[in-house]
Amino acid sequence: MNKLIKIYKRLVPVSVREFIYRWFLGSLLMRIRRKRKRKLALRLTSEISAFYENEENKGKYPENHYVAAQWIKKHGYAFIPYDFTVEYENMPVEIFKCKKSGLKYVLHQGKRLYFPKSFTANACRSCYEGLLAEQDVRSPHRYYYACFDEKQSWTVFDLGAAEGIFTLSVIDKIEKAYLFECEEQWQQALRATFQPYGDKVEIVSRYVSDKETDNTISLDTFMKDKPFACGYVKMDIEGAELSALKGAGTLLKESKIQFVSACAYHSDEAGKDISEYLENNRYICSYSSGVMAFGDKAPYFRRGMVYAKKDR
Repeated sequence: MNKLIKIYKRLVPVSVREFIYRWFLGSLLMRIRRKRKRKLALRLTSEISAFYENEENKGKYPENHYVAAQWIKKHGYAFIPYDFTVEYENMPVEIFKCKKSGLKYVLHQGKRLYFPKSFTANACRSCYEGLLAEQDVRSPHRYYYACFDEKQSWTVFDLGAAEGIFTLSVIDKIEKAYLFECEEQWQQALRATFQPYGDKVEIVSRYVSDKETDNTISLDTFMKDKPFACGYVKMDIEGAELSALKGAGTLLKESKIQFVSACAYHSDEAGKDISEYLENNRYICSYSSGVMAFGDKAPYFRRGMVYAKKDR
């Protein structure tokens, strides 16, 4: 399947792919995904409730697992199983359209946050509501770390930038940002979002890893000839967080990176492995509060984010 997708992208121009997605393929895929998600959500709601109510499993897991399981039993399966997420459902979000680019956008903290051209107004609204819930101060998926309140010349490395809401939220507090994003649909949106910031932002179409290939690069290599004083790394890269950290081994050891926030929910052991690696490099680690429902096998819940601060 991956080979077919690569051939399709190589042979079919971007403009044609966007037309196909917007007028046919996008809506079809969305209907299929919604149907699959509904079926999976019903199954997981039942399985999670049964698992945590089983006498053999009582007391075996952290208390926040049982709290999350009770919430899912009452409200249904959700990625972030907490009451505050309801506050963002069907909230009034005004969608604008740029006449020049044709891209839709919302105003986030007074700044334009653009979405891919294939997104309908409803898709933009739904996506933005989800982003706000994820980045709520009560969310286990919150990237932000309070360090940006410190008066420093911050350089941000946004690994897995997607729509760029994280960097946009701190853009006025930082000196430089490198946004790593390989998905074509997000790259155009990112260029539009950060166009007002000129040389302050660089969008990089490479995956970040501990290996050097045509598509991947390590942070150590990327920053070899780029001086900076104070680094912050945000990582949401589908389970490749540990590899990316290993590829920044020199920067970590030399204390060039002061803070890290890394997604810990892409595998059962991700949080533990990321924390151990960072602690071995003299970082103090903690977790975001709560848990996230991720994975279709017991125990169903995982930590959301690992936060790390250099131990000086």
